[in-house]
Amino acid sequence: MSTSNASSASGSIDKGDVRLGLNGGLFSYTILTSSDEVAGVETRSSVHQWGLGFTGLGAPTAGGTAMFGWTAGYAITPNIEVGGNLSLAFGGGRFTSEVGDMSTEAQFDRTFATWIQPYFHYNMQVAKPLVLVFEASVGFLYGHANSPPDAMVEARQRTLAPTFGPGVGLNFFLTKNASIDLMFNYNFGLLSEQSVVDTTTADADINAHLIMFRLGTSIWMGGNK
Repeated sequence: MSTSNASSASGSIDKGDVRLGLNGGLFSYTILTSSDEVAGVETRSSVHQWGLGFTGLGAPTAGGTAMFGWTAGYAITPNIEVGGNLSLAFGGGRFTSEVGDMSTEAQFDRTFATWIQPYFHYNMQVAKPLVLVFEASVGFLYGHANSPPDAMVEARQRTLAPTFGPGVGLNFFLTKNASIDLMFNYNFGLLSEQSVVDTTTADADINAHLIMFRLGTSIWMGGNK
């Protein structure tokens, strides 16, 4: 954030500013891995997804194809901001499972997730309208996915996941009260998944790695605006 005082021109953030913003996913890449042993046979599951929007953490075997969210923050000092993101994701995808030498796929088309992420920002003014942002966030995600109505085998999934990770981004100020925001994030999640296929229920612990670009816009109020 700006280290300039309240009388400075547009393009800075002052102590006491309140941020209200909207954002959406531009691009993401996700790796999800798990392993287990059943009756002496090692079972491995993996998902590698990329796309425009939001993939992967919507539900570990399906992911989402669209994500949007809301941001609220408060500038404790011109350089330190605390706040949080609330994101929603919708969509579908495919799941790849490997059992021994056999590989199978399942399809999900009804995926929903909600992701709450408190964050800490350290902000640095690098040019009058431009603020460099360093982020650390923790969060909690809930998601579920269902197979298509015409699927031969009915399948459902539920996901619970704590997440955490760093980020770096830019706030470009169009006026002293409005900015365009670009954020690059990496998040690691420890997913607890429950899958139901027909009458069979299985639980799994999954490691999730998510790389994502977000684009948003924010309004800054209060402080000395």
